[in-house]
Amino acid sequence: LDRELLRPGEEGLVQIHFEKPVVADAGDRFVVRTYSPLQTIGGGSILDPHPVKHKRFQEEVQQRLRQIAEGDPQQQVLEQLMKLDSSLVSVNELSRAASLPTDVCLQHLQSLEKENQAICYHQVYWYASANLVMLRNRVKEVLDRFHRDHPLRTGMPLSELHSRIKPAIDKRLFDALCDTLGREGVVSVVSDRASRADFRVQLSSDQIRLKENIERRFLAAPLMPPGVEDVLVGTGKEGEQILQLMIDGGELVRLEEGIVIHRNAIEQAKRSVTELFAKQRQATLSEIRQHLGITRKYAVPLLVYLDSVGFTERDGDVRLLKQPRL
Repeated sequence: LDRELLRPGEEGLVQIHFEKPVVADAGDRFVVRTYSPLQTIGGGSILDPHPVKHKRFQEEVQQRLRQIAEGDPQQQVLEQLMKLDSSLVSVNELSRAASLPTDVCLQHLQSLEKENQAICYHQVYWYASANLVMLRNRVKEVLDRFHRDHPLRTGMPLSELHSRIKPAIDKRLFDALCDTLGREGVVSVVSDRASRADFRVQLSSDQIRLKENIERRFLAAPLMPPGVEDVLVGTGKEGEQILQLMIDGGELVRLEEGIVIHRNAIEQAKRSVTELFAKQRQATLSEIRQHLGITRKYAVPLLVYLDSVGFTERDGDVRLLKQPRL
């Protein structure tokens, strides 16, 4: 790793690739022999039994390996922690990887935390600070590109952001990453979407007028609004983007494909349903529909939505008011 050729009598850092897996531990000694003629040509001791593939002449890699060779167990812990970059790891997992007792491994992790080289999550899991820096930069790149490509979207779905992080990381690490970046003011997470903390959707005067026109259409018949396709006739791609912006922002609520309702209509429906349940303990779909003065086409998805947010509760063929107060 530190030279092109290792000559007789010389010492150096070497990464060995085997034809088949072998069992070894840090500190184990080994010899290297040729097949034919059978003779010993070298030997050494194992510094890292679970390495990633290294390139030659990387000064940082060489420095870490030399520190391990000099018997620095803390460096060995850090080395293993940095390699376990796709998930948060427990002390037990790390102690096995570093071939150290659990209590010794924990002491070194706590020292690394004081030196800002390791981060502890929930007093259980650990992650390397250097790896977090790389993840932070990757998230910023992904979100910056998303905002450039979709200037009218309030944020990127968290599931999509997770899938865009390469190499892949597991869900627990992703959640911890979002929490950390949120506390640092790098990322804003609202509901199921993430954005750069300083990002704001900027609408032109024409786009503001289009947004107001769309809102008026939904408010004109609040509980039985026109279909999405009818509202967007003649507005093109921009109309679709404005509509999605209003849904993302909570001004509009998508009940099901093709049916979108204004949030004011949702509140109106809640008040009306509460009035009905003040007179009776339970009500059927038909009774609620008649009380609201709407057709079954709108009543079914509306009640499914109210169930989903915990306002009403379905019990067979009737509904109960789960949330007595508005």
